[in-house]
Amino acid sequence: SASTSGLVSTVEVEVVAVVPPVDSIRVRPRFASQDSVSVVADAAGNIVSATLPAVRWDVGLPPRYAGFSTRVVAFRGGDSTVYLPVTTTSSSPAVAGMTIFCWFATLGCDVSKNTIVGGLAPGTATVTVTARNQQYSFLVTVR
Repeated sequence: SASTSGLVSTVEVEVVAVVPPVDSIRVRPRFASQDSVSVVADAAGNIVSATLPAVRWDVGLPPRYAGFSTRVVAFRGGDSTVYLPVTTTSSSPAVAGMTIFCWFATLGCDVSKNTIVGGLAPGTATVTVTARNQQYSFLVTVR
């Protein structure tokens, strides 16, 4: 229950021992760090593939990182949420690497919002996102 200025609202919350599965997930691009990063999405907005340059190492300067972030949305019974933990892996960590940025929400850390995929070395890798019982994969090509 919550109240303010004489108004009261109550919401019933059900706590379960087992986390329920999700029906599906969508993995969408959020932003790209440079114009040289190209992300292709399908009609539903899901990432299909991405092309990006490898990290540039200039002598005496910090590396220049090129990448893009993902946003994972999970669906169950027609409702959606972005507040659930996800795992992002690469078939070739030497080609496409991941960094998870944590954006703080009211009730904790929403790690599903911003996983950065970056190019480390030339090649192609399959990136797989797992959220509860669902997986989604897309290809990343690093030039």
